[in-house]
Amino acid sequence: MTNATVAIIGGGFSGTVAAIRLLSSPQRNGPSLPFGSKIVLIEPGRAGEGLAYRAGPDYWRLNVPAERMSAFPERPNDFLDFARARNPLVSGGDFLPRSWYGDYLSDRLELARRRSPRWLSFERVRARATAIGTRQGILVTLVIFVWSGCHYLLGAIGLAKLLREKQRERGD
Repeated sequence: MTNATVAIIGGGFSGTVAAIRLLSSPQRNGPSLPFGSKIVLIEPGRAGEGLAYRAGPDYWRLNVPAERMSAFPERPNDFLDFARARNPLVSGGDFLPRSWYGDYLSDRLELARRRSPRWLSFERVRARATAIGTRQGILVTLVIFVWSGCHYLLGAIGLAKLLREKQRERGD
């Protein structure tokens, strides 16, 4: 395969971190997508928020202390450093607002995009994926009447969305 398109449906924690890992893999000497590849993140909202880390009241707090919230095991203080850049009074044991974590993930995605090699393109599609199928052996994602062919598909749509769909099907 000379190049690949990877579509990631869902821009919450899992989808955003998957995109970050794919964008930064060539810099870490990790497995890389072929030259000329493309990553497409399909998410109607802001990347990184999902349901868990979207903006909300200040009392919506993380249930894990800041010092244990890094998205990257190889950089255990990454989230804590991000939070302290925002507010120097933050300590490792603080339970910070959930929206800060959404901001952190969004920031790290943008940083990975800026640092990624020029041959690896990244596209944000602000829409909902409404159907998935194949055309000539290539996965095709229908996103609000726009067809985009992809070789690989990662569905990071979150459990809450699946539960809502099941409730609708049952008429709950």
